[in-house]
Amino acid sequence: MKDDKAISLNRAIDAVHKNYDKILDFKSDGKTISSSIEDILSELPPAQPEQQWIPVTERLPRNMLYVLVTYKHEHGPIDYGIARYSETEHKWYTSRKVIAWMPLPAPYLERGQNG
Repeated sequence: MKDDKAISLNRAIDAVHKNYDKILDFKSDGKTISSSIEDILSELPPAQPEQQWIPVTERLPRNMLYVLVTYKHEHGPIDYGIARYSETEHKWYTSRKVIAWMPLPAPYLERGQNG
């Protein structure tokens, strides 16, 4: 149900953006509707919380769950990819050094599909 509310909120925001030019000039009590809408939207929480990188020194993912990871190479740049961690073996299933991780986002679903 929480995801349905986020989707509805996103659709409402999209509708406001699509019709923004039409409501720019409309005035009510000396204040434009667009500025009232902007005030309301600025107070709403994000539809989906922003995911943050979790350092492996703070916490590890659940056993064998695929996650997005940040790698640190010995003599090169930081990179990212997908890997999983084994709690029983206490190791990452990758040949590179994992320094942080975050859950994968939900997969894309076409309109009308249920997840």
